[in-house]
Amino acid sequence: MGNPRCRREGCRREARKSSKYPHCCPICAHLDVEFDRVRDMFLTYDDDPRTTDVWTALVEASDAWTTYLETRRALVAAYPQRQRRTTH
Repeated sequence: MGNPRCRREGCRREARKSSKYPHCCPICAHLDVEFDRVRDMFLTYDDDPRTTDVWTALVEASDAWTTYLETRRALVAAYPQRQRRTTH
């Protein structure tokens, strides 16, 4: 049986092997924290229409990260014969 899925909504990747870490990567973990922060902002600033703008921007960032991960995965899968290089 594989690892559980990443906790971030919209991410379909497996979480890291450690059960203490419910996300697939640090960026998903950070996005998840930001979603919690924005939910709290709704309680504090519920009468300010900018809260919707903040939520929308965060959802767009999260969706963009998902698109990046899926596109990168598809690109790598398209060329299985090529050796992956890691650069920092």
